[in-house]
Amino acid sequence: MQIAVDSAGTAVLHEVIGVVGDVKHKTLREDAPRFLYLPVWQALDHPGRLSLSVRAQGDPLALVGAIREEIRATGRPNLVSDVLTMERQMDQALLGERLVSALTSALAALGVLLAAIGLYGLASYSVVRRTSEIGIRMALGSPAAAIRSLMMRETLRMVALGAGIGLPMSLLGGRAIRSLLYGVSPADPTTLAVSTGILGLIAGLAAFLPARRASRIDPAVTLTAE
Repeated sequence: MQIAVDSAGTAVLHEVIGVVGDVKHKTLREDAPRFLYLPVWQALDHPGRLSLSVRAQGDPLALVGAIREEIRATGRPNLVSDVLTMERQMDQALLGERLVSALTSALAALGVLLAAIGLYGLASYSVVRRTSEIGIRMALGSPAAAIRSLMMRETLRMVALGAGIGLPMSLLGGRAIRSLLYGVSPADPTTLAVSTGILGLIAGLAAFLPARRASRIDPAVTLTAE
């Protein structure tokens, strides 16, 4: 198979010897352009700068000296500069994405912490506000497990209401940051399920501690104080 490549108005035929996958040359967000690889001696515009990729076993930087000597031995006035490992190039290409990821992770951790503190405070306040009621229930024979279940149900009911409001809001917010995401959809079901599960576990723990404290209330002390 041959392909015609236009060079300054002149069509030049080149034989196609293989097809490679799409490659992004600058950033991950760019669309993969149509690209044609030609041998250096068949290049349409003779480049003044070439890139040499070397696969190495072990430390690739240890081969820099040997590569320089091999290039110098060709007798061409080529200067070897900008020696980078593939890991270093990937770090440079992904610097912006990693900064955004670190920032969003920190904000997410802060949000989870604030949510846990808020749930714990709300559940604790509910226990304090209903101390007399809890004391009466226990005096009438209500077991401690029933008291814990009652307090946890009320807290988790609020969590379920918040999740019902928060999930649609997160989907709407995901559309606003779609341009910052790569390789994942704002409505990724796995991400949403894992996030909801983590928040549910934190909410359960935040509700359990005040509920356990409520189940240990001494009815005699409560009724006497009342």
